[in-house]
Amino acid sequence: MPRREIWKDGLLAIAVTVISLELYHLAGLILDAAVSDSFLSDFLAQLVFAILVLISVLLIRQTALFRCDASLLKKGWLSGGLLIASILYFGLTDIPLILEATATPAQWLCLLGQAVLIGFCEEVLFRGLIQRAFHRRLGEDSFGSVFLAIVLSGLIFGCAHLLNAD
Repeated sequence: MPRREIWKDGLLAIAVTVISLELYHLAGLILDAAVSDSFLSDFLAQLVFAILVLISVLLIRQTALFRCDASLLKKGWLSGGLLIASILYFGLTDIPLILEATATPAQWLCLLGQAVLIGFCEEVLFRGLIQRAFHRRLGEDSFGSVFLAIVLSGLIFGCAHLLNAD
């Protein structure tokens, strides 16, 4: 693939991410004003974001993101399972706090749905589109280029989360 096209893909992936994040924040502001339940408002804003992410992936024709290598998938499930087990272990210590919470079952469902949508959207945008664009630009074979692609996409991920600082 020509060098210019690779740069174009990378810039397009970053632009799509920035636009999607800004539209997500705009949807959040509108929904906060329109919906009185903050759990439902946050869930609906995240749902809007998920739809924007899927549209973005389809528009820039990166549907290869959803193809997988079975051996890599097994490794991913193993490492993800270990992470989830450690989170659950520490989460068990918070059970008394959770039981004291005054959220309704519908609010808990919105919170769970939002947690799933957040993970999906961030992985598709930052690991799928942006990191993939850096991999293509830097080369996928060497450890250094893969490491740099991960660091650069992580840097963009961190900058995007600066919006949460307020």
